[in-house]
Amino acid sequence: MASNTPTASAPLSSAEVEGMLAMLVQGLDTIEAATSKLSEKLEKGLIQGLMAQDRSEEVLQRQLDDSAMEVATLQRRLQDLDRDQCVTKMRVTKLEEKSAKLEEKYAKLERKSAKLEADLPTTYLKLLNKLGKLEHRIADMEEARHVEQHERSSKGAGNV
Repeated sequence: MASNTPTASAPLSSAEVEGMLAMLVQGLDTIEAATSKLSEKLEKGLIQGLMAQDRSEEVLQRQLDDSAMEVATLQRRLQDLDRDQCVTKMRVTKLEEKSAKLEEKYAKLERKSAKLEADLPTTYLKLLNKLGKLEHRIADMEEARHVEQHERSSKGAGNV
């Protein structure tokens, strides 16, 4: 019997998890209905067998064997569904844990963003202040370079 057991490596979306759970419930309902039908079949078969003396023991044994095979098949399907449900529950738990971690990270990022937004005017003013200081340093350095060049050219003109 083929099993639709999902692989453990692929993360599932909420819709997929809900779909799998719906399939599990539907499968359990199908098993319950089949078991009920099987029970009805067995009851009819036994009553007819007792009432009709002409039926042979071989016919009854064949019906019991068929029913036993159906029950065994249904039990295997139920085990497969139970296994699938356990895997699904584990995946849901992992997804819930990942979701909680992501929510924590998101909250942390929101706090950092709010702090950066609050600090933005101060940071902007600090950067403007540093830019002004750098402009003054550059201007001072250029002035010193011009003075130095002027002194060199003056010395060079005096040595000629």
